[in-house]
Amino acid sequence: MSIVLDVVKTNLPIDAKQTPSGWLTINCPCCIHFGQARPDRRHRGGVMFTPDEGIVYHCFNCNYKTGWKHPDRFSDKFKKLLKYLGIPRSDIQRLTLETMREADLVQPVKAEIPEYKINWPEVKLPSGSKPLNEWEFNPLYNKAIEYISHRGLLDLADWHYSNAIIGQMQQRIILPYKYKSKIVGFTARWTGEKQHKYPKYYQQQPKDFVFNLDAQKNNRKYVLVTEGPFDAIAIDGVAIGGSNINYQQAQIINQLGKEVIFVPDQDKAGIDVVRQAIYNNWPVSFPPWEGVKDCADAVNKYGRPFTLKSILDFVETNKTKIKVKSQLWK
Repeated sequence: MSIVLDVVKTNLPIDAKQTPSGWLTINCPCCIHFGQARPDRRHRGGVMFTPDEGIVYHCFNCNYKTGWKHPDRFSDKFKKLLKYLGIPRSDIQRLTLETMREADLVQPVKAEIPEYKINWPEVKLPSGSKPLNEWEFNPLYNKAIEYISHRGLLDLADWHYSNAIIGQMQQRIILPYKYKSKIVGFTARWTGEKQHKYPKYYQQQPKDFVFNLDAQKNNRKYVLVTEGPFDAIAIDGVAIGGSNINYQQAQIINQLGKEVIFVPDQDKAGIDVVRQAIYNNWPVSFPPWEGVKDCADAVNKYGRPFTLKSILDFVETNKTKIKVKSQLWK
């Protein structure tokens, strides 16, 4: 028997009564300390000794609740219960130290999380899609080329183009989503004149997709996580494909076995994604880029080496500081 249970049993009032359900009822010693005008005289305090060497206490008058089980440390509420039961202060201190020592010796057993098995089916790109070098120059194709060239992304990905009218593909640049060198989805970004009739992005991707996993080689120390795939291309990181990190995506990224650094877009929408990064215990980087809101623009302005160095130099791990810094984007 635990020494804690032994001490508590020894110090229970002699008129403690056993109920058929296993509770020992006593006059609650806590009531007068928690708002009751007079001491309990109706045995409304209940003590339960559990099979796992634990103690549960509940008063049905003042509603004082507390408990303890081996090998946990004492809570403040449980130490108060010991005090109200009349256990000497020296004994409480001795028991507290003993439980602290045992808690430090016992290593908690972490439940093993099954590895996420990726099973993203192969898909086809939009009708008429071909690599850029297979097209003859035409005005709409030229605009698509100019867009990724202006953003400094032309040589960083396997871009495709389609002259299909469906989905306005002839006015978009297509980025294939690949996993293990197979196409599993795509995003088609509008490159025509500014308008509000059609969506900026038209995409197809499998559930829980993380972009650019193939580039995360074993010899890398870090994996840089961005919101959008264009930013991931720019810094050779991975992208979650939007403003939401779901559990499975986080698991896939963590399974890479690298130090994860989240690099959000520096705008109001990025605040919500930062909260999710905090939930996943990911450090967040806040590079002081002037006039730049995302990684793709930073690489285009400063170059990849400087951008990567600034990301690593301005990593924040303190959760409170991460929250404060993200609020500056409001």
